[in-house]
Amino acid sequence: MGAQSMELSTLDRLFEEELESSFDTVQPDREFVTRLRRRLSNKGQVVLEPRSPATAFVLVALGLFTGALLVWILGRLR
Repeated sequence: MGAQSMELSTLDRLFEEELESSFDTVQPDREFVTRLRRRLSNKGQVVLEPRSPATAFVLVALGLFTGALLVWILGRLR
């Protein structure tokens, strides 16, 4: 197993060298990185719109109707 891990580390090193020579080094804009860090580390504000009782009633009625329709269709198929 020792030879295998040594072989893998050699392959890893060769792969890293190939990647390093293939890509250009990029220096990111400091202001962009600072803004991004701030945005990622601060909790976002989530605002939920209040649901009206009519919307809830329509959703429940639609669910019940769909369930009853499925039961009726499955009963007719048997």
